[in-house]
Order: sequence, then C-alpha cells, then structure tokens
Amino acid sequence: MCPEMNLKSVSSNKSALVRVIALLMVSVLALGGCSVFNADPLQRIPELEYVEEISKGYFTTYCCVYDGVNYSSVSKRPIYKEDAEDIADMVHVFCSIKGRKVSDWSTDKITYPVYALSIEPRKMGEDKPVRETVVWTNGYLITSTGNVYLANPDFKPFLKAAEKDYMVDTEMESIAYTRTFRPLAAAGQKWHADIMRPSFVTGDKVCDGIEVKITDQFEKDGYPYLSVEITNNRDERWYYCDSSIFVGLDVVVNGEYYYLYHDPDIHDDYLTQPGYDAFIESGETVKEEFCYGLYGTKLPKSEYRLLISSKENNETKYACGVFTL
Repeated sequence: MCPEMNLKSVSSNKSALVRVIALLMVSVLALGGCSVFNADPLQRIPELEYVEEISKGYFTTYCCVYDGVNYSSVSKRPIYKEDAEDIADMVHVFCSIKGRKVSDWSTDKITYPVYALSIEPRKMGEDKPVRETVVWTNGYLITSTGNVYLANPDFKPFLKAAEKDYMVDTEMESIAYTRTFRPLAAAGQKWHADIMRPSFVTGDKVCDGIEVKITDQFEKDGYPYLSVEITNNRDERWYYCDSSIFVGLDVVVNGEYYYLYHDPDIHDDYLTQPGYDAFIESGETVKEEFCYGLYGTKLPKSEYRLLISSKENNETKYACGVFTL
C-alpha cells in the first residue's frame, strides 16, 4: 500500500475521532451527566450555619464513637480556661464543615468507626439550649434533618479534647441501640429498618379492647400534635398515661413496627409529658391532644404508630393508633 494513502487514512481517522470526542463532550455537558465537568463545589452545610451565629454563648460538646463493638462517648463543658480553648477549636471546626449534598446514600455505605458530633450552644439569656448533631461514616456526613453530604471533617480537635477526659465505654450490640446515631436511620429522609430496633410493643404488650383513632394533626408552639379519640370497649374502667413518659412512637417500615428513639437534638422538658393518671369508664370515648415533638419536628413521610401507656397488673402495656405523615 502506498505510504501517501496511509497518511491520508490516519489523518481522516484522527479527524473522525476528534469529531466523535467533541460530540460526546457536548452531549455530556448538555445533559449535565458527568461530574468531571459539572461537579458542584463544596459548600457550607446549612444545618450548621446557625450554630456559628450564636457561637458566643455557653457550649457543651459531645463526641461519640462506635467501632462496631464498643460505644464510647465524652462530653465537655468550658469549666476551665483550657477547656474553653478546646471547645472554641471544636466549635470552629464544626461550623466550618463543608460538603456536597448527595441523594444516593444507603446503609451498605456504613463503615466503622462511626462518629457522632454534637454542639449544644445556649443563647445568652435563654434557659433552653439547642443542639445540632451530625453523624459521619465512610466519607458521608448525615445531619439530624436527614440530609446526606460527602464530607471529611477534621476530627483532631474533637479527639484531642476527648483524650483529656474520661470516655465512657460500653459494649453495644448494634448501632441501632442508641439515639445518638438516629440521624443515620433517617438518612435521605427515609427510614432504614436494617439499622433500627424492632418495636418492643408486640403481642401481649398491646391493650385489648381499647380503640385509638387519630382525628387530626396540627402544630402548636412549633411542635407536632395529634388529636386523638380513645374508646374503652372493655367492661371496666381503663387507666392510662400513668408512666413518666406516656406517649411513644413507632415507625412502620414494610409492614413491620420499629422503635423510634427521641430526636437527639430535642429535649424540651415540657415535651416529656409527665403522666396524670387519667381513666375512661367502660363504653365511653374521650378526646386528647398528644405532642410527639420529642421524636422530631420533621419526620420522614411514613406510617407511624402512637403508643399510649397503661399499667395493668404492674405491667406497662400500650393502646395503639396508626397515622400517616
């Protein structure tokens, strides 16, 4: 074959290749389907920004670590000057975390250790503290709102402070057995049953002959409430709400009930709802309003089960009513 023909062929092939690459690049950019050309820059995490705004108040910090077997935790308050300096470092790191929001997170991305970091600032002149908790595992940071970010915070200030304090170590069967890591269970605004505890309200723990009907859902003082009708179909008076926390909440996932821990960032005292030993006569119906704000103000859309406690023969049982968010 003539060398001249070879050169023409190569030149023609190069031109065709360049045109194909150019076409592919234009297509990718138009579709926004390539992270190389369309990657979002790292951004401040909105859920943490308000912490910085009130960072001149009194702080408590928490650092929890679970390695798959042992759960360790330490809290730190600015009692001494050196503590205040450590906490200032931790607050700065916490408020400066940057990440990129993602939507494809699943529990198979969990690796150990898993960290939970909390900052609890108290606004000057206010008695009620607020708290913001984030959970980090395998390059993913999950906020208490369920949003997931690709992020790699610097844990050195937290771990340095923890080295100076006594860390409480306990064995723990699963990451599901503490409310500290609850943000993981709701990551992506959906419940992940494989890292949740099955409900303990089953079988003989459910009250017979008591009907619970949810008639309305509303907000009051920024917290969610349920309007409830309770009917006693028994032949005797029924007592309820006589335990220290008389309202519980389960979440329904794939037809199964799972125990829902309190939101780690909500701990208003009045929301614990101390019992008042109410009762319903046989055949009667009463109306109640129950706040379930301790379990979160923005729960993922799902089916839930309200639990109303009762003492029967010195054993706690529950009347149940199902509702959907």
